[in-house]
Amino acid sequence: MSEENLENNNEYVTKPSKIKVIFGVIMVLIYLAMAYALIFTEFFEVTIQYAWMRYTFGCVFALYGFWRAYRQFKY
Repeated sequence: MSEENLENNNEYVTKPSKIKVIFGVIMVLIYLAMAYALIFTEFFEVTIQYAWMRYTFGCVFALYGFWRAYRQFKY
């Protein structure tokens, strides 16, 4: 591809719609809240019996929440 084609393609990049931004922010908050609930509260002690499993899932939710936040606010 030539450099002119790449510049022309960048002209058609649009901003995400307002509803997509709101949805993205809400999802980031949900993932981080879930991570907090898994790691720091006793809410899931009854359903997830092993502490290491709660901490693992909590870390995964936190990492994915931060990744979504990075992608959401990168643009």
